[in-house]
Amino acid sequence: MFGRLADHFGRRPVFLVDMLIFLIGSVLHSSSLTVSSSSSPTVSSSSSSGC
Repeated sequence: MFGRLADHFGRRPVFLVDMLIFLIGSVLHSSSLTVSSSSSPTVSSSSSSGC
């Protein structure tokens, strides 16, 4: 998925957007108070890792 985007937009912009999504997900995950509220940021940070 990220390969096609990188071919179309270039590697650097795709990498920067991916890192931004990961950073936002990590901050939200670390600031969550309960386990149930931490599931959404976990999904966003793991989906942006490119796996």
